[in-house]
Amino acid sequence: MRVPSGGPGRAEVATLARGGPLRMVRKVSRVSTRGANRSAEVLEMRRSERVDEVDGGRHGKRVAERRRGRTEAAAYGARMAALQEATARLAAVIDPDEVGPALAREAWYAMEPAIAAVYIVEEGGSTLRMAGALGVDEEAARRFADVPLDSDTPVGEAFRTGAAVTYKRSESAGRSPAGEADGLLTSEFETFLALPLRMDDRAHGVLALAWDRPEGFDEVTSELARLAAQAGTMALERVQLFASERAARARAEAARERLSVLARVGEVLAGSLDYHKTIASVVELCVPRLADWAAVDMLNEDGTLSRLGVAHTDPVRVALARELWHRYPPRMDSPYGIPAVVRTGVPEIVLEIPPGMLEERLPDPELLALYRWLGYRSSICLPLRVRGRTVGALSLLTAESDRRFGPEDVNLAHEVARRASLAIERAHSFREAQELSRHKDEFMATISHELRTPLNAIVGWTRMLLGGRLPPDRQRHALEVIARNADLQTQLISDLLDVSRAISGKLRLQVGVVDVRGVLTAALESVRPFALGRDVELSEEFSEDPGPVAGDAGRLQQVVWNLLTNAIKFSPAGGKVSMSLRSAEGWVEVEVRDWGEGMQPEFLPFVFEQFRQADASRARRHGGLGLGLAICRTLVELHGGTVAAHSEGLGKGSTFTVRLPLATVRPDDRPRTPALQERPETADGPTVESTASPLLGARLLVVEDEPDARELLATLLEQNGATVHAVGSAREAFEAMPAFVPMLIVSDLGMPEEDGLSFIRRVRALPPEQGGGTPALALTAFAREQERGAALAAGFQAHVSKPVDPEMLVAELARWLADA
Repeated sequence: MRVPSGGPGRAEVATLARGGPLRMVRKVSRVSTRGANRSAEVLEMRRSERVDEVDGGRHGKRVAERRRGRTEAAAYGARMAALQEATARLAAVIDPDEVGPALAREAWYAMEPAIAAVYIVEEGGSTLRMAGALGVDEEAARRFADVPLDSDTPVGEAFRTGAAVTYKRSESAGRSPAGEADGLLTSEFETFLALPLRMDDRAHGVLALAWDRPEGFDEVTSELARLAAQAGTMALERVQLFASERAARARAEAARERLSVLARVGEVLAGSLDYHKTIASVVELCVPRLADWAAVDMLNEDGTLSRLGVAHTDPVRVALARELWHRYPPRMDSPYGIPAVVRTGVPEIVLEIPPGMLEERLPDPELLALYRWLGYRSSICLPLRVRGRTVGALSLLTAESDRRFGPEDVNLAHEVARRASLAIERAHSFREAQELSRHKDEFMATISHELRTPLNAIVGWTRMLLGGRLPPDRQRHALEVIARNADLQTQLISDLLDVSRAISGKLRLQVGVVDVRGVLTAALESVRPFALGRDVELSEEFSEDPGPVAGDAGRLQQVVWNLLTNAIKFSPAGGKVSMSLRSAEGWVEVEVRDWGEGMQPEFLPFVFEQFRQADASRARRHGGLGLGLAICRTLVELHGGTVAAHSEGLGKGSTFTVRLPLATVRPDDRPRTPALQERPETADGPTVESTASPLLGARLLVVEDEPDARELLATLLEQNGATVHAVGSAREAFEAMPAFVPMLIVSDLGMPEEDGLSFIRRVRALPPEQGGGTPALALTAFAREQERGAALAAGFQAHVSKPVDPEMLVAELARWLADA
């Protein structure tokens, strides 16, 4: 820790003391810690006459005193000049890390201490760090490299108090300085000095100086030390200000760069709806502006990962990364890395990759060696989320640049990932819109085909009947074909309305306690003629009564009917369709199975979607709109149940399973069984007509603007015994009421000038003796739920949709007349 006594100029001073003339100028070169040479002038010292020190004469003493004064003044001037040069050199320092070594060096040369050390406190730190030192050996430099701010050492005291701490052995009366055992400055020195580097209230550090000779420290030296500390403080202030400005400029430049990256990312993502290309381009943009490496991996439908893009400035490394991905595909059950981020949706951010992390994650020696060679330093892995689901991950890494990610980098990475996720979502939405548009076009083509096909039969047979070209034995068949195809069109329209109600959330159930066995029996009986006509065997297997369910009996029969007709339709001649009923832990299970065409596995996820058909081509063998199974799912889910489809593949048949929750039945609840309902495709036989006249004696007012519909309705009602007054407008009907005095009104809704809603409101405004309370039934092609509600709210007692089954209409009117 010591340095030899003496320094530049001491030998010359000794020569002068021995006497004799001496005239010389000497330059002494010293080497700084950075290797730069500097020279210090040693003043010219001259002895012009020999002074006899022995005679002790007053003249000799005065000469000696003058000579000594001149020598001290010269030495002081030289040291002040050296200090001025040192201050100028300190002012030129711009690197914060160089201020400490430079201040220690200048103090060493200007004041010739045994040691000179500079301690600087880090911003927000709790210790003083040795930033520069001369005369301090390695062991001491290591031992006293850091001094706690609250230590009792002279250095710590000077920093805390902001005052100089001085020690002189000659004045200490044998006392040791406080805290000397834990500090650099100890009583082994003759003198030491700890000066705070402080400006106003800002404390930067401490300048520590020590001398091992009594004459090394005096008032001049103390003043020089104070000035040196002041110069060092100013240098620290200046470089810190410069560093702050430089950091601010760097932050501003980094912010500008981040904004530039985001702007470019936005341009790229907005440039195309093909996210495979745009995301790969975004990966390229991240390198090297944001990271040394960038990659995006996407989750496949089978649960594996596909690398969409990887980027680095070196194409060789990119090729190596791709090869590593293929040779060592990630395990999706891994608890860390990309698989964990994709699986959990939780980001993984490692700002400083610890030494043991690679060994923990990469058990394969070859892979570990390659990753070590790549030299990853910092990593960010963020999930890409679309509609709340993680679909991939964005990975950023630093390596050879030796950068470490900071908070701004993490924020920028999150923003890039967010924008990439939005681009993926936008691409998915566009693709779904295209798919929906394609399905819509296919659906419109299908509905056109399905409506035109029965219409063709209706028009063709009607034209032949009107032309009188059919023999009597074929006329009956023609009428049956017309009726069957008209019913088919009615069913198509009903399915469309059910889908519309389901989409709008207006499909309603009439909930009660339902006898499931009765529902299945009714459905079986309704499809049996259809199965016979296609030579398909129907069988049922009902276990003991599983108990009732809560629901709508008619809608549940519709579900079973749809599943049965679907199974029959896709079964070959001679095929078989079975239906079973069983209970399972609080649930009722209905299973419909066929051994027909079956389904491809890739179509099974879409079998219950609206307008989806396994074969929507023009060459398909089976008609229909693809709505029946969609309606089934909606109705089953409204009942709190589930419906599932299963098929081993084409030619291996299909199985549909409906599960409904059992109802809690009270003692006074009676299960409901729907009446037998014939469906369109099962009506292969003639309609049984009643010979009774259920409307005999009734006076009915018919309001219908379409002449053909008006004539049909009037004829039907008259044939069933009613007296009918048929008019073509609401005005005519209102005018006819006083004279005709109808017992019941049957009115259309959509009519010119005044619609049926306005008409019935005017009727209801009449007093009862003028017909204001006459029952009224709306018979209309406006069949939506909201239109039914509007009709009932206006004053109609019932709403019946066109086309209507004649027998059902007559029965409905007879019921209203009986109630009236």
